[in-house]
Amino acid sequence: MKDYSMVESQPFGTTEADLAPLTKRKRDGTLYQRSPESVAEIVRAMDRPIDEFERNVRDVCVSCLIYFCRHLRPNRESAWYNKAVLELLARLDGAVARRCRGIADNRRDHIRHEVRGWMLELLYTNDEKLDVLETMFNLAVDAKTVDEIRKSERRVRIERNESEFATDDISSTDAVDNIHHANQPPVLAKAEASAQLNNAMEKLTEREQEAIMNVYGKGLKETSNDPDEMTAAKAMNVSDRRIRQLITNAKKKLSDDEGSNP
Repeated sequence: MKDYSMVESQPFGTTEADLAPLTKRKRDGTLYQRSPESVAEIVRAMDRPIDEFERNVRDVCVSCLIYFCRHLRPNRESAWYNKAVLELLARLDGAVARRCRGIADNRRDHIRHEVRGWMLELLYTNDEKLDVLETMFNLAVDAKTVDEIRKSERRVRIERNESEFATDDISSTDAVDNIHHANQPPVLAKAEASAQLNNAMEKLTEREQEAIMNVYGKGLKETSNDPDEMTAAKAMNVSDRRIRQLITNAKKKLSDDEGSNP
């Protein structure tokens, strides 16, 4: 793939063969594929000056927006890139709002914040899950939004059907498993083990659950000396001391719960 990170006003002069390939596989083992229409628009956009892309960013298809944001991020502050990210966030907000109709404003705002953070983190790390967003934006955002609605409902103790809201994202059960159960033999029936883990998570406060999910679910560091690195503390907008306190309290509660279950 060509390097266009420093290009500001000259045509890219690319072809379809220059596009970065998709690498994420579906559950059936096949790769995600861009539609012919998306490929054609990306190639056309890259064959024009970047300032033209900036002027017409609202008319660019979402697949093209994601491609530019993930693969052509400049090495310095850039007006076109900022506009592209803002346009992408605006489209994400619209998709979230459609799914969140009827939900209270404070919960809807929280859900939108979480889905935004999820997408921005994927963009920052160029995670291969972006292949799904690039090829199935509305479905991917809808699935993530539903997952956040599920978490919100759990926080207010509204019963839900987990199988209806299944996604590829790591669950709270997986997060607890990463702390305590990764090296244990499968001595419990799956349903019994799942019930115990869910009960354990219910003992945590909302913020403790969020801290555990960020560190053991999403794999974020608690803190970092690198100001550009996304950490659990930054994701939760708390101090380094506070995130360590939340993790310590949560692990103690989970350990106590584990010890009470022979």
